[in-house]
Amino acid sequence: MTSTRERHARITAGYDRGASAFARAGERLSRDWFDEPQRRFRDLLEPGARVLDVGCASGLEMSDLRGLELDPFGLDLSQAQLQMVRERLPSASVAKGTAIALPFRSGSFEGVWASASLPHLAREEAPRALSEVRRVLRDGGTFYASVQRGSGEGWVRSDTVRTDLWYAFYEEDEWRNLLTAAGYTIRWFQASDEGDTQEGATGWINSLAVTS
Repeated sequence: MTSTRERHARITAGYDRGASAFARAGERLSRDWFDEPQRRFRDLLEPGARVLDVGCASGLEMSDLRGLELDPFGLDLSQAQLQMVRERLPSASVAKGTAIALPFRSGSFEGVWASASLPHLAREEAPRALSEVRRVLRDGGTFYASVQRGSGEGWVRSDTVRTDLWYAFYEEDEWRNLLTAAGYTIRWFQASDEGDTQEGATGWINSLAVTS
């Protein structure tokens, strides 16, 4: 069985090698489906709120968040992706890290944005990641996450980065229960067929929650 360290290292190496291809693919895709989650996220935050983007990749969504008058801070395990953030947003702050051990003090952020990043964690790591996100959020903080709908987990071929990446899939009730068990109050929950999915997934789950 692959250890947590080995799995994260393999995923990171894949994104390091495929960083440019992944960024180009993201820029080519229609991004209309981000409009509603971003608007709802923004409505729960004050202008200038400090927001952590977990799994920020090349910073494409950090640019969106900045356009919404938020102050995004990028987190990713891939140094190649973080370098792209520095080029895209020279004044933005970034750090290397993972959701299961966030390198920040408790209560550091008003919001956390985790778009399509948590599926790279093993299912057994999800409760720990949700607890870590809650820890770094201030009281009443806002948390957005998108995960792929389905069941099971494992290595799935990514044509974009041309390697296998780890994906965990969640059914709607399962993801909802994980959020509430971690101490969140769900404000918006949506199952969607929009957006590209990996083999084995049947769509996306968008969730917006606040710390209880």
